[in-house]
Amino acid sequence: MEKISVVIPVYNSEPYIEQCIRSVTAQTYPYLEILIVDDGSIDQSREICERLACRDDRIRNLSQTHQGASSARNHGLDVLQGEYVFFLDSDDAIHPRLLEELLRQMKRSHAELGFCLQKRMDDDRMEQLRWDAIECEQELEWNAMSGQTAEEWFFSEKGDELWGIGGKLIHIPFFGSLRFEKDIALGEDTLFLYRLLRKRPQTIRLCMDWYCYRIHSGSTTYLLSSAGCVDYLRCGRLIRDQEAQEGHDEFALRWEKFILWEVRRKLINARNRKDPTGYAAFRAEAVKEQKNPLLHRIPLRSRCAFSCFVLCYPLYSLLKKVEDLLLKKINLSRKNT
Repeated sequence: MEKISVVIPVYNSEPYIEQCIRSVTAQTYPYLEILIVDDGSIDQSREICERLACRDDRIRNLSQTHQGASSARNHGLDVLQGEYVFFLDSDDAIHPRLLEELLRQMKRSHAELGFCLQKRMDDDRMEQLRWDAIECEQELEWNAMSGQTAEEWFFSEKGDELWGIGGKLIHIPFFGSLRFEKDIALGEDTLFLYRLLRKRPQTIRLCMDWYCYRIHSGSTTYLLSSAGCVDYLRCGRLIRDQEAQEGHDEFALRWEKFILWEVRRKLINARNRKDPTGYAAFRAEAVKEQKNPLLHRIPLRSRCAFSCFVLCYPLYSLLKKVEDLLLKKINLSRKNT
């Protein structure tokens, strides 16, 4: 039987690491290697992992100085012994049948990549997480994608399902020496998956939300510095520029629009937080984006709105209020006709 190596990077995950690991040890597929890579935690995470390892010899505890999630995942990739690798974040949890069903379908379809839908849950819902017996027995629905379709899916409206590495099962021989970029703090998994999908893996998608993604105030998303957020934009630009260089204008423009949206969102957040350092950093990113040739290829209305936003925020804010008011009146008129 093929062994699945589950790679879990851990950094100060004391409140939730036990639930995460137990969701793996409870899998119906028993042939697992659970690689827990402690990234220099200073809380009780390591002690919890060591205690759980004493109860299950499939758990291997690894450690390193604090270098980030990318380095921790690479550490796991360098020492794993399985034929497949599954990535799981230390504050998330998975359905007990997930690995068995993903592997079975991947083998049937000769697929190199498999994943399922996610459900986003806050801390309270995660603490109350129980898998319904009926849900465990119901018939499963799958989508199969050719390598080209999977690559195109990455750029579609639902492409963000392939932007996060959590919940992805990958056949090891397929990606070979591919590794995560250690110098990117945010977006490194999106870049990794982009590079993987460029190799056009046969892909299967389970239409069940069997990966539980935790949303909480202590998550990385809420603690990111402006430098980390700039890294996220850097990731987007690497993808955009690669697609533009290869003449894939449609894909490049989709990422250009995404970058503009992210810059604007970050600027508004920094303004609302009264964060002058963050605002200055993201305004510099906005100015940089205005010089990109692709900006002049997006619709005129969007281009003007972004330029107005950067150069004169009060005017942009006023125009946005007028636009929202007009849209409200138009929708009300349609409703009454």
